[in-house]
Amino acid sequence: MGTFKICDNKTYDTHKEICKSIRFKPPIRKSWYKISDKSYLWGPNIVSKSSDWNLIKPSIQDGVEVKWVNFLDGEKLYSGELNNKAINKNTLPPYPDYQQVVFGQYSPKHGRYYYKFLGLFKYNEEHETIDGVNFAIFNRIATEF
Repeated sequence: MGTFKICDNKTYDTHKEICKSIRFKPPIRKSWYKISDKSYLWGPNIVSKSSDWNLIKPSIQDGVEVKWVNFLDGEKLYSGELNNKAINKNTLPPYPDYQQVVFGQYSPKHGRYYYKFLGLFKYNEEHETIDGVNFAIFNRIATEF
């Protein structure tokens, strides 16, 4: 398995491509996978904190339509659900006992989605409400994996 560094700025087209590069076979299509006893691979869709969150495409989770908002602010990754239907320990990647190996999914204005390594993050057990949305906060603990 190779080393991932933020400064390399390497991009990937799919979760499958990321999993292949770490020699891990994903069991089903999800945005996160347990890859070791202490780590999860997480591929959240990253948006700008100032973007129009209402334009985010919804997904279906346990029969409920949800719209996840994930954004970086310095060394913190914020993850929230627009309708506040899904923020609990069962819907975010497992924490606080695991580190999250994060490959953020970006959507350029023109072209294809891509994933980029953002670092290792750990849930800090804090929540913050921004524009009425409850966000779980993850702190960056490393810039390489």
